[in-house]
Amino acid sequence: MSTAPACSWRQLPHDFPKWKTVYWYFKVWNESGVTDRIPGALRARVRDRGGRDPMASAGMVDAHAVKGADTVGTDTRGWDGAKRANGCKRHLVTDTRPTRGGVGDGGECAGP
Repeated sequence: MSTAPACSWRQLPHDFPKWKTVYWYFKVWNESGVTDRIPGALRARVRDRGGRDPMASAGMVDAHAVKGADTVGTDTRGWDGAKRANGCKRHLVTDTRPTRGGVGDGGECAGP
């Protein structure tokens, strides 16, 4: 299992600006909280265009166990007794009419 990110900054597609430029914008936007606000703004826009209240009044919660690789330390994974597997449990909260990409994730649990 690789510990590298899905795409390193230097391997961005050729039609992107230079990686240093893209990284600079990402860093500035991330530090100012822009990247945290984007999913909520997009969700509100999609709901508004669909004639729905931009603030969701209901949601669905789901969870699944992510099997831990042998390379993952035991201090960062737990045991799912029902599935008899070590790893961690990841939770997802989504609108009743989910959009691509979901609304939230389980946080620290690594995996696909």
